Amino acid sequence: MASHSQGTFHLVRLIEEEVDGTPLMKRLVAAYAIGNSLPQALVDDSYEDIEVCSTPTQTGCFITWDAHEADKHPSHWSNQEEQDIWNGIDYSGFDPGPRICVNPVTWRTDGTRSDKGDHLGALTLEAGYSDLDTSLGELVSNTVSALRRRIHRKWLFVNGDRDEKLKLQGFWSLFMRNLHG
Repeated sequence: MASHSQGTFHLVRLIEEEVDGTPLMKRLVAAYAIGNSLPQALVDDSYEDIEVCSTPTQTGCFITWDAHEADKHPSHWSNQEEQDIWNGIDYSGFDPGPRICVNPVTWRTDGTRSDKGDHLGALTLEAGYSDLDTSLGELVSNTVSALRRRIHRKWLFVNGDRDEKLKLQGFWSLFMRNLHG
């Protein structure tokens, strides 16, 4: 299962109500909840069977991160943001506490920096719309290094000298620091 940004809030509730603690758990490969810094309490307090992913081969687990340019500090508003996230009862969220950040290059949560050589690859987004016959494009590898670091909350900091194809383009480049993903 995968989600991004506000869709992550929907995924959190869907997993709790329809997957966690049910026979569907056997079929869950992983829950990718990207583009939001989710609280550790979500996994600790809301889910029965789902843990944070800690190895690349683990299944039935939860992986999440919110990425930021490594050479720029997060803005005050994004560092302090509180989330109206489903907590099993309503959308009042959780008490302030640690956030989850899994490095998608190494699947580690301990803050160890990944090397560019660890980066097995990413696909680029092709401009415009595509159909089923459209190629997935070029795999760009050995260019990303990432580090989980805590500045008020846990962020995944991504190296600025990565391949230009993996840098923000268009509207999102205006933000210049929060990679939102």
